[in-house]
Amino acid sequence: MEDRLVELETRVAYQETTIEQLEELVHAQQQALQRLEALCEKLVERYQELQAIATVSGASRVDDEVPPHY
Repeated sequence: MEDRLVELETRVAYQETTIEQLEELVHAQQQALQRLEALCEKLVERYQELQAIATVSGASRVDDEVPPHY
C-alpha cells in the first residue's frame, strides 16, 4: 500500500511540473500572439495609408497593378 502511495505522489509531482511548464509555454505564446496582432494592425494601417495616397495621386490601387513581368 505504501509503494502505491509513493507512486501516486510521484505522478502528482511530475504532473505539477508539467502543468507549470505548459502554463509558461501558453503565456509565452500569448505574448507572441499579441505582438503579431499588433504588427498585423500596423501593417493594415500602413496599407490603407498607401491606398489613400495612391487614390489621391490618381494612381491605380496597389493591388490592381499588374506585376512588371506581364
